[in-house]
Amino acid sequence: MLLLLVGLALVTPQAPLRLADLLEEARRNNPELQAAREQARAAAAQVVPAGALDDPMLMVQLWNTPADFSTVPVMVQLSQTFPLGGKRAARRDAARGEAAATQADAATKAREIEAAVAKVYFDLYLADRTLEVDRQIEAILRSLLTSATSRMAAGKGEQAEALRAQSELLKVQSDSEGVRARRVAASAKLVALLNRAPGSALGMTTEPGLVENLPTQEALRARSLRERPEFAGTQARTAQAEARLRLAKAERVPDLTIFLAEMHSFRMTGVSDFLFAGVQGNLPIFAASK
Repeated sequence: MLLLLVGLALVTPQAPLRLADLLEEARRNNPELQAAREQARAAAAQVVPAGALDDPMLMVQLWNTPADFSTVPVMVQLSQTFPLGGKRAARRDAARGEAAATQADAATKAREIEAAVAKVYFDLYLADRTLEVDRQIEAILRSLLTSATSRMAAGKGEQAEALRAQSELLKVQSDSEGVRARRVAASAKLVALLNRAPGSALGMTTEPGLVENLPTQEALRARSLRERPEFAGTQARTAQAEARLRLAKAERVPDLTIFLAEMHSFRMTGVSDFLFAGVQGNLPIFAASK
């Protein structure tokens, strides 16, 4: 009796499967979708740094020191480069386009995962309903086989009736085995999509709700242009390409570097501190070849 109670405690019925719950679980746990979202976050984090200024440069020099070190001039220089021609804005727009495209790719991956979960769910639903019908047919065939065997034993039936019933029974049992194999395969796919532990048991499917009225073709087309992530991704990549084109044209404009310096000459009599200020820029004479 104790062993029976322990066995009953260990057997926990599996919760029924609902498509809405499975879709929500896939959105939370699917590893491919998680990776796509992390890539989108990384791309979004690169937008602001793409348009930032380069770090200022600090330089310390020992300047024109005599061989006997009678004086020790030391110069400290600070310089900062400012890109001109809209380079920073173009880099920021290119990074923003990349972030938007990556976000659209993540949304596309989410749609693909949801579609895969729905397809596997309906495969399971079809398998469950088929097995249920096969069990009913098998029960009827067993009754017919029992009835035909009884009539044949009483001399009122023919052996052909029993053989036909037995043949149909074997055919239904064979079909049921094929359906069970397909259900096992669908269950494995669903477990992988949900990122559950391999071999996790799944409960029976429940009948999904049906849409009462479908939108018109024009409404569906407008909604697809408005909400499909592939369309948004194409627009984002177009904006990214335009920003890169602006950046390529802006490379013809030189960058400006401003520097300030102070030199102090140790062991020097008289004036020992000197200030320097200047401006320099690159010469984009090779812009055409670049």
